[in-house]
Parts: sequence; C-alpha cells; structure tokens
Amino acid sequence: MPQFQLNVWVTRDFPRGFTHVIAGSFADPQSSTQAATDLFCYDRNTGVGAFFATVKNGRLDDGTPVPDGPHKVGGNHTFGRRWTHIVYVPQAGTRMLLFYDAASGIGEFHETDGRGGLTLRTRKSNWRTSWRHIIAGQFGTANLLFYDAANGVGEFYAVNKLGAFRGPIKSFAGWRNNWHSIMTGNFSGSPHDDLLFYDKEAGFGEFHIVRSNSALERLASHDNWRKSWQHVVSGQFLQDAAFDGLFFYEEGSFHAEFYSTDGHGGISRIDVDPGNQFRLPWQAILSGQFVPNLGIISNSSFCNYHADGVLRYFFFEPATIQTVIDLNGRWTDGSTRSAVISSVFTFLTIDLSAFSRPAAQGSILDHSTIQVTFPDDNTFTGILQSPGTIRWSNRSSWTKI
Repeated sequence: MPQFQLNVWVTRDFPRGFTHVIAGSFADPQSSTQAATDLFCYDRNTGVGAFFATVKNGRLDDGTPVPDGPHKVGGNHTFGRRWTHIVYVPQAGTRMLLFYDAASGIGEFHETDGRGGLTLRTRKSNWRTSWRHIIAGQFGTANLLFYDAANGVGEFYAVNKLGAFRGPIKSFAGWRNNWHSIMTGNFSGSPHDDLLFYDKEAGFGEFHIVRSNSALERLASHDNWRKSWQHVVSGQFLQDAAFDGLFFYEEGSFHAEFYSTDGHGGISRIDVDPGNQFRLPWQAILSGQFVPNLGIISNSSFCNYHADGVLRYFFFEPATIQTVIDLNGRWTDGSTRSAVISSVFTFLTIDLSAFSRPAAQGSILDHSTIQVTFPDDNTFTGILQSPGTIRWSNRSSWTKI
C-alpha cells in the first residue's frame, strides 16, 4: 500500500495551444492569493501570452468571489512568434521575465507590474544562437545559467532589477552535449541553489553545489537512471523535508516516480500512488504553491498543463486505508490498564502512559495488518481480527474497550 497519494485540487478547462507555461510570482498584491504560485502562458504559434493568478481562497484581490484556481490577470500580450525560451528571474530583485530567440540570438528582459503588464528593460542582440537551456537561480554572484549543448559550454550571467546584464561571471567548457534537463533545487543545504543535470540518452544524473564565487562542485553522480524521463521536476514535496525531492515522468507509459534527496546526492524512492488523473501526456509539469494549506503532509504541489486545454493542480496526501477495526480508542492487554491508539491516514501513535512506558509509533500496512515500534522494546506486527482484537507477533493480544 502506498504511503502517499497524489490528489487533484483543481481541474480546469484552460486555453488551448500554449507552448510555454512558466511558474512565478506575477500577481501583486497577493493578499487574497496568499502568495500562491502564478502562471505566465505563451503560445508561440500565435505570438500571444497572458498572466494567470492562482487564487487559493475563493476571492480575487478586489473581493470578487471566484472558484479556486488560475484566473487571468490583465489582457493578452502580443509578443510575436519568435521566442523559443521564456524564463522567470525572481533573483533579479523584481519580477523579471527573460525572452530569448534562438534563431536570432536576441534576448529581452521585461519587468512585470503585478497587474498583467510588462515593461521592456533591456534588449540584447548579440547572444549565441546555440543556447539550449537557460536556468534562473541563486548562483553566488550570478542568477542565470546558459547552456550551449552543441559546444559543451556553460556560462553564468547576472541581471539586476533594472535589466542591466553582465557576464559571463564564470565559464565552463567540456560539458556533456546531451543534458536533456537542468534544474535548480535545495539538494545540499547550501545557501545557494544547487543544480541537477540529467542526460536522457545515457540515463545519467549529476548533482552539483554552486559556491559563492559561482564555481561548481560535483556532489554525486548516478549512472543507472531511466533513459525515458521526459519530465524531471524538483520541489519540497513533503512537509518539513530538509531537502528538495524529485519527480520523474515518462510520457509514453505515463509512469511516474517520486524521490527524496539526502543532502549528499543520494536519492530514495517515495511510495506514491499518482492516480489515474495523472495519466496524460503533460506538456508542462510545474512544482509550486498551487493549493491552499490543507493541514496535510504536503508543501509543494503540481500544476500540469496539456495543450488540448486541460489544467490540473495536484497535491500530496498521506494514503488512507480502511481497516477491519476502528483502531482509534482504548485497548487493554487484559489488565486494568489501557493503551490509547490514534490513527491518521496510515500513521499510528499509541499512548502507553498508563503503563509508564514511552509512546509507540507505527503504520497501517493493509486493512488487517499494522506494524508498531515500541521504543523500550522492539518492532512488532499486529493482525487485526473482528470485532476488536489485535494479535501481536510476540504472541500477546489486545482487546478494544
């Protein structure tokens, strides 16, 4: 039985045909949207783009009642059909969008005003035409990483809130030519953003720490990853996790896997049931704060977009198992004392204070089996039998009072 399940918060018909869906903080003020993650969407086929604020409490900033989810802010923008890359750069000290045309080597920095408007700050016309990836992050003295796959080159640059662009801050040669995905995340506890590189052709992944001088230090490498991941997404999926997790998605089979990271480049699979509603060839999968604080074990959530006009917000939730006995309540071992079991989703706590023993913790494995660790003894399996008996693997039993 999975420990977690991926549930749907919002399913919304959405404009068709967007080629770029960018997550960021674009609506201001965000008192009613509770600093939710917003969207900027662009259709390269028509050259039209628009902003969408994510509302999480059912009202717009002006008090208008609306359903939870994305709502358009401002009118459409006509950008032309040239832009191959659009990058949100929050580290610039303002809400900045970078537009890049790989055919001409032109780049433009636009500042957003929080109301769906844009102001051009800087236009550059002499960039390489071979940048495959442009990634924003806190990279020491830089906040943009450019990757030229054809030449195996990576370069760090910086842009400020006025659009002043400088660099390269640091250049790297001899990089692989096949990095399919490059993403930022907290993978080491560094004060700067870390980087994960994924080579789809080789099934190879590599974590790097970015130092204060924008130098890179390899944290760990993995040479046994699938060669079929179309989407690799980072985010803090579990509450109070010290480091970001990873989500991998294979479009052809709709296969999904979730992992936690340990701060040293190691990964461990999280047992998650993604559910049938995740089974679509998603064009965009973004992590962010797209749902209200539901008081569940979930920090980050997903916004998924399909170009046929489907948009869904997903969130993590601990799985729930219906047991043959209601475990909540008082249980006796036959003496005058009793233990008190509390269950939430698949998690158990047992108050043993009547026995002068420390509390025990465990989990529900299936509808008739639990496993509990008693810190002053050992870990035991319990078999649930109707109408109200737990038979423990140490040959003792409890009866519900």
